[in-house]
Amino acid sequence: MIPVNADELNSAILRVAQFADERSRAVRLKLEKGELKLSASSTESGESEDSIEAPYTGDPLTIASTPHIWWTSSKPRARAKCGWS
Repeated sequence: MIPVNADELNSAILRVAQFADERSRAVRLKLEKGELKLSASSTESGESEDSIEAPYTGDPLTIASTPHIWWTSSKPRARAKCGWS
């Protein structure tokens, strides 16, 4: 499991998601040594990138997902800490 601060993650997602393409709404998550980079872009609104600290030491890993799957209603599902395993 790679623990990250849920409040920092939620804030970064909200900042970056504003720039996501309207059709795909995708936010890219890239794990690199010591950090999680979030990015999104669209031809209309440009692009945005943010990063948060993550205790990751493996090879770089990138995934893309739509942020709405992480929320129910308008409230984040995450608690004080969250992570991937």
